[in-house]
Amino acid sequence: MHLEMTDAAKTWLLNQNDHPEWGARPLRRLIQKHIREPMADFLLKEDPPAGTTVKLQVKGKKLEFKKL
Repeated sequence: MHLEMTDAAKTWLLNQNDHPEWGARPLRRLIQKHIREPMADFLLKEDPPAGTTVKLQVKGKKLEFKKL
């Protein structure tokens, strides 16, 4: 699987970080909460074949995974 992340999704994720002065730990938690866990749910639900490209984009106020 290949993951494409839109610029809007990157900006959204960075804007969720309330404490950039704390370094990478808050960003790591955000990635866990908003990318890794939802991506695992998406993969279990959608079961995309090997080699599939999945796009991470902003929809409303959330991140969304979409098969391409």
